[in-house]
Amino acid sequence: MNQIPHPIRTALALVAAAFATAVLLCTGLEIWYVVNNAALDDNIASMIFAVSTVMLISCIVVGTTIHVVASMLHARALWFYVLCACLSGCLLALMLQNKILSSTFSMTAWTAALRTEIVAFGAVPALIASTIFWLIRRPDRDAP
Repeated sequence: MNQIPHPIRTALALVAAAFATAVLLCTGLEIWYVVNNAALDDNIASMIFAVSTVMLISCIVVGTTIHVVASMLHARALWFYVLCACLSGCLLALMLQNKILSSTFSMTAWTAALRTEIVAFGAVPALIASTIFWLIRRPDRDAP
């Protein structure tokens, strides 16, 4: 049985994780709109495209780095990938929050609880993407 080489399987898993995460996040947002009787987004395709682009860039940059570090440390467990991705997602959200919100809003208006929520929301896409990546790539099946 011919198997797909590791670098190609890794690249395909990163791309699939990015697009699947974007679709799940956008679908979840639309479901939230329906449950809360809010106005639905009319242009779901452009929203999925924009989220997919952001997720693809972050998966390629952050996901590849995490996978290389995990390979060097021989860490093949799902928890390692999820932990690293969630921490990097929180850090990325914290950096973007400080950059974007400080130029738009007065930072005195933002409470610590709201800042914590924004940082926690950075972990959700990372959690989804890292789990999908691990399930597709299955690094635990690689030879030691």
